[in-house]
Amino acid sequence: TGSWFEGLTIFLLSSCTTPVLGSVLLALSLETSLARRKVHRLMKSARAMKLTRPMYMAVSTHIQRRSVRWAISLNSLALIGLYCTVGMLFLLRGFFQISGGSTSAPGQDSQTEDLSIEYGIYLGTVLGKETSVLFVLMFLAMGVNDDADSMISVLLDKPWGLLGGVEEATRLDLLQLATTFAVRPEALTSMFAYMMTRKTRPISFRVCTVRITRDLFLAALASLGAAIVNALARVFVDL
Repeated sequence: TGSWFEGLTIFLLSSCTTPVLGSVLLALSLETSLARRKVHRLMKSARAMKLTRPMYMAVSTHIQRRSVRWAISLNSLALIGLYCTVGMLFLLRGFFQISGGSTSAPGQDSQTEDLSIEYGIYLGTVLGKETSVLFVLMFLAMGVNDDADSMISVLLDKPWGLLGGVEEATRLDLLQLATTFAVRPEALTSMFAYMMTRKTRPISFRVCTVRITRDLFLAALASLGAAIVNALARVFVDL
């Protein structure tokens, strides 16, 4: 009875946050899907050479406001996920070193060693869940930003009418809006002003004030994989 109750307690502690996280991720996926749909409409208008500056600015402002409203939730989850990612890497290295036969404590019986292994697996599962949440957040935000950046290729595809005409001037203006990142002069007065002042940027859905793109996502994924391989390699070399 005691072991059954302990197992149930461990399961509840490790999965009690799953419904909440699932609800947050579902709401975020719906939010990003709506944002991507709006960007796709802009892209369709750009292909038809009917996209205007007010249309682009309306979608950009809407997505930025929605990103700001999600900032507290996303930043909290992302920072927790980053903290757990670092903790998982330290656990991965330290746990295997402690679990090695040459580093076992004197007088440690097999039952205690089995419990330590189960506890290490439990911690790795919990920390790995938070790590996966971090990458899911990055992946969802990446979709919006990559769709917005792909509009640049549409605007660069061909000129809209004669050089110097209204349509061509509109295309060049939209191209500038889609590629420009600029800081306002009042943001340079102090670090607090830099963080709080609104900046001129392309359509962005940010996580921890970072505009996640595919290159950044793949770099983070590759860094995590390399860190895990490095930790395992150093453990087996030490053993």
